Amino acid sequence: MKGGVYRMLTAYDAYSFHFLLKDCGKLKALALGDYRLGFGEGLVVNSDFSLGKSTLFNMGDTRPSVKKFSSTSETSFFRGMAVTFRFGKVDVSAFYSYLPTDATLRKDGTVSSLKTDGLHRTLLELSKKHNVMEQSAGADVTWNTEYFSLGATAFYQHFSRSFSKGTELYRQYYPEGKDFLNASLHYRWHRDRFSFSGETAFSNVYGGWATLNKAIYRFNHRYSVVALQRLFAYQYVGLRANSFSEGGAVRNESGFYMGVEAAPLNELKLSAYVDYFYFPWVKFGIPHASEGVEGTFQADWVVSRKWELSGRYQLKRKERYGQPYLYHKLKVQAQCMPSKVWEWRGVARYTRVRDVYGRHVGGYMGGSILKWKDRKKRLNVAGSCVYFDSEDYKAPMSFYEPSLLYAFSFMTMYGQGMRAAVNARWNVAKHWMLMCKYGATGYFDRDEIGEGLQRIGGRWKNDLSFLLRYKF
Repeated sequence: MKGGVYRMLTAYDAYSFHFLLKDCGKLKALALGDYRLGFGEGLVVNSDFSLGKSTLFNMGDTRPSVKKFSSTSETSFFRGMAVTFRFGKVDVSAFYSYLPTDATLRKDGTVSSLKTDGLHRTLLELSKKHNVMEQSAGADVTWNTEYFSLGATAFYQHFSRSFSKGTELYRQYYPEGKDFLNASLHYRWHRDRFSFSGETAFSNVYGGWATLNKAIYRFNHRYSVVALQRLFAYQYVGLRANSFSEGGAVRNESGFYMGVEAAPLNELKLSAYVDYFYFPWVKFGIPHASEGVEGTFQADWVVSRKWELSGRYQLKRKERYGQPYLYHKLKVQAQCMPSKVWEWRGVARYTRVRDVYGRHVGGYMGGSILKWKDRKKRLNVAGSCVYFDSEDYKAPMSFYEPSLLYAFSFMTMYGQGMRAAVNARWNVAKHWMLMCKYGATGYFDRDEIGEGLQRIGGRWKNDLSFLLRYKF
């Protein structure tokens, strides 16, 4: 190997384990090994997966949580111990974690950024593996009543190496140092048709703060409205924060979101939202403050007991490299369940983007998923196939396909080609379950895939996955 560096080969690149005990007397939850945490609105700590802006109507009742980590992802979890006790109306949580973390280092040995994709395929990627140790500890105390809850969270992190923010202007308020402290108050009030929740947080680095508040009002079972306000100062640093945002981080963003949901008929549901966002500090490629707006309209129609149709249109305008980007996205989906053992779903997407040079780049895709399960529920099989044709990486096509348990498979593709996959689950016995998945992606507009050490000398690439589970 290059540079005379030799590594011991192991069976797998990453291992994960957990033990979770719930609802045992005053003990509400005990997690050992790998676990997830979530408090308030995620401004201090949240390692749960988020499904995006269209799910806000289902997010009115946020509560502190300690959960098992059973995903195949190598990030967004803690390793150690977490416990929650319930004393009457008060929940008390405490946790400690010691976790090796991937990081990109500068020449002086300081941390430039954390690496979160979990990939170690090349020598360069291997050189970033477990470069820094992260120790974290914290606590949350939440008082709950029938209609109201109030909680406080404290979260401390210590890294074995110092963070260095660099000299670039857009990194002026990036993390710096070894120690980071965050604290917040989170609150929730609901009564009948109205619910309100939020969180306000503070970080010791640069003295930054962040706040997010949302309100949901349900006029009746057919009509609802949601409003959300957020203000994340560019001085705020939350390395484990994960919340509603446009920029992908709880930092340097403010905005207002308004959404409505209506069901004028039992078979028809309409929903729409508008989100305005503003970035007060410079960003990579944008040397000034910038703003944008996003709007989406969606209709879901239950045609019959066997057929469902849906359509969604999205328009977004934001800046890149000092110039406006304009996105148009259209999605149409049909779903059919002709019997208890068969299910079919068809999806079509169209995307058009106007880039910074005023050029229009577009793409489209069409795909379907077919599922079958036997009546005894011992064998499930799902097959998917999609064709895509996108002019450029600026207009990528996305497609969700069935995958193994604990894994999320949302394919993003550009160029011209097709993707096919088959996924099977076999409940071998009462305690044993076996799953396998095979997928193949072919490109019609190129003779090789990737570059460097990841280059594939052909138009097709294949993937194969297995999962064997024993349940006590």
